[in-house]
Amino acid sequence: MKIAEFSVPMPYDSESIDKLTAINESVEKSKITNVYLTLPPSCDLFTGFEQDRNVYIEKKEFEYWENLMSYSLKKGFDVIYLLNTYNIVQLSNNNEQDKRFEKLNKLLPKLKEIGVNKIRITNPLLIMYLKKLYPNFQIYASTSLEFKTIREYQQFLTMYPDTKQIVPSADVNKNFKLLKNLRKNYPNLDIEIMVSQACIKGCPHRNFHQGIEGYGIKFCTYLYNKNIASNLCNANNIYPWEIQEYLNIGINKFKLVGRDSFPAHTSLLLNKYNIYLKAFDNIKSVENEPFSVLLHYIPGNFLITDDIKIKDIKSYLTQIDYFKKNGHLCSSECNSEGFYCFNCAKKINEQLKLEFTKE
Repeated sequence: MKIAEFSVPMPYDSESIDKLTAINESVEKSKITNVYLTLPPSCDLFTGFEQDRNVYIEKKEFEYWENLMSYSLKKGFDVIYLLNTYNIVQLSNNNEQDKRFEKLNKLLPKLKEIGVNKIRITNPLLIMYLKKLYPNFQIYASTSLEFKTIREYQQFLTMYPDTKQIVPSADVNKNFKLLKNLRKNYPNLDIEIMVSQACIKGCPHRNFHQGIEGYGIKFCTYLYNKNIASNLCNANNIYPWEIQEYLNIGINKFKLVGRDSFPAHTSLLLNKYNIYLKAFDNIKSVENEPFSVLLHYIPGNFLITDDIKIKDIKSYLTQIDYFKKNGHLCSSECNSEGFYCFNCAKKINEQLKLEFTKE
């Protein structure tokens, strides 16, 4: 039996890394195999090619993060370092860029010395830089590229054939025709699916979220609160009981998100990972858990209370069989000719009689 392999953010202390090991020991059908991270902006070796989602700025010393990466490797996890800012910078001779590359050229040898050789990248020019000067590093393409068509992947992989892994845009998570063709055309390519982020479908700010985060969050919270049930049913997250359908088409790599919640909410986040993997093992074993534990973040999720259990809402959610047949049509028919998700949302509002709809 092929197990489902998950990547998760690397916790910020060794005790929590131990808890990831304990999660692996408690489940049978899946395993956490990778942890990913960036340094905090306060660290001298933070290059500027990273997203600044590590808010643990009190830990400025690289030695602290070096020890955690080494400990993660020792515990059997692969470590992926993220150079995945969306800002497309030119590799030109200006002072700011010189400083970035000066730090990058200090960081990469240190990562290699630790044993970290996997780098998640968004900027294609940075991929070229690493392939030329640091060919021993494996290139993992970031979901921040937001590719949504088969031709985009074909062109990208023609230009960067040594890419080890891609993470498709969440907007194609349920486009089974696209995912099947990617799997068929690139049998040796790792394809990882981001499963726990319930962002609004078709977010116009997704590419720019990092740069305009305050505005972006206000925008999506406003839209979500207009009809939470509708946006929830239209979201592209993957529930544990749907994972098997991806295994069936040859995709067994999945990503759980949440690094922006460390260190303040570490226990909560680890509990979510634990329940998600246990739900894949046996959904009945966790059906009395709050539904919200299956998702990292829902804008305005104060309306998704702990009183709503997985068993209360599961049968009213969209069914993966619909998307196996029709998922490739969503990008052109949603809310114009296709109303499946909206009809599911109506059932949630009607059957559960919850305060889901806000105008």
